[in-house]
Amino acid sequence: MILRMSNEEKRGIVLTGNLYKGLLILSIPIVINNLMQTLYNLADTFWISKISDVDTEVAALSNVWPVLMLFIAFGSGLQIAGMAMLSQHIGANEKDKANKLASQIFMFALFVGIFMTILAFTLAPFILNIMQIDRYPEIYRLGLSYLKIMFLGTTLDFLLLIFTSMRQAYGDTLTPVIFTGTSVILNVILDPLFIIVFKLGVPGVAYATVLAKVIVLPFWLYKAFFDKSSVHLLIKEIKLKWVMVKKIFNIMIPASIGGTFNSLGFIVLNAFILSYGESTMAAFGVGNRINNVIMMPALGIGSSLAFYIGQNIGNKNYERAKQSFYSSLKLTLIAMVLGMAFILPYPIRLGVVKIFVSKEETIQLSMTYLMFIGFATPFMGIYQNFTGVFIGAGKSVYTFIMSMIRLWGIRIPLILIFKNYTNFGSSGIWYAMIFSNFIVCVLGFWLYKFGNWQRRIV
Repeated sequence: MILRMSNEEKRGIVLTGNLYKGLLILSIPIVINNLMQTLYNLADTFWISKISDVDTEVAALSNVWPVLMLFIAFGSGLQIAGMAMLSQHIGANEKDKANKLASQIFMFALFVGIFMTILAFTLAPFILNIMQIDRYPEIYRLGLSYLKIMFLGTTLDFLLLIFTSMRQAYGDTLTPVIFTGTSVILNVILDPLFIIVFKLGVPGVAYATVLAKVIVLPFWLYKAFFDKSSVHLLIKEIKLKWVMVKKIFNIMIPASIGGTFNSLGFIVLNAFILSYGESTMAAFGVGNRINNVIMMPALGIGSSLAFYIGQNIGNKNYERAKQSFYSSLKLTLIAMVLGMAFILPYPIRLGVVKIFVSKEETIQLSMTYLMFIGFATPFMGIYQNFTGVFIGAGKSVYTFIMSMIRLWGIRIPLILIFKNYTNFGSSGIWYAMIFSNFIVCVLGFWLYKFGNWQRRIV
């Protein structure tokens, strides 16, 4: 059905169609997109696990991932700003303004991406030292080599995030899937080639990822400039106009700072996890990859909710924006209960974990972590819905507050308390995660109920 829809038909669904049906239809491509992203992460883990019996390589990838996300955070902030502003222009039927704005965001993202690439190369060794990863020389060596190659693709990541926000703001969730799917298929093909055949190991993972994105980029650029059926780039509007950049910047900064501190928080979190040993770190990495699969429906519905909120606020249909949230929340909770039913049974957890790790200690730790994940899924789903509301409304400061309190205000302090004053062991980390997710849902409800999010920002 979605394959035959024009972008104007998708806009009509967002503004006037059945909410449950529309959210499901438009979120399916996002779920597929997230599934593809997770599959390529799982493929990386799978092939890396085949070249070692001690899970050092898996731990290296898990440990440095937050460092990579630290520098991608500013691209994600730009994506959030783009989604909010573009969707509200589209809801108000201001397509010309949306095209001009997209052109400005694209150029700004290009400059910021280049700056972040240079900064990342410079600071990566210093950050790994702060994380005390140098205490594990092999993890440090592998992790740093992986990061340096992945940083070559930072600017590409920024531009691809902007392209995704351009299409999804209109309700076109399918086109990004086509590009992501192509990149993932290339990545899955290239992984064994670089890792096993060329014997590059962990650096091979990074080479395969960056090369796959480079191959897709020209096709994306053609679509972004010449597809007039959706928001597109205008060459004459690419020169930065500081009045417009300031508006973008004001929305981008809270989201980017929030993403940065979130990544820093996970760097600190990883340092605590690594203090329990390499097996705990590897278990954390495996559990997170499986959790990404379980969370896909919530992430997809939450992403759809963002442009539902944005377009309806742009259209000044505030009551429909609220109804969109309630419908999205119901769909998410159903999906999360199904996720719990899948991951909690012992035989399923054991079978899934053994695909990725072979060391007995790592298997048992992964099993425990997945049990905690199973019980936490409803809270994580609700959190994604509140995030979708505030992103669509352009209230990035609310998402900043939620992420800061969840990680820095609750999770990390609790981990310190459990580590020093209880005998929970590594399970103290998982207890802190569940409690922090519950509290942030309460905070999200308060911001939704009493916050000033129902107004246009463009």
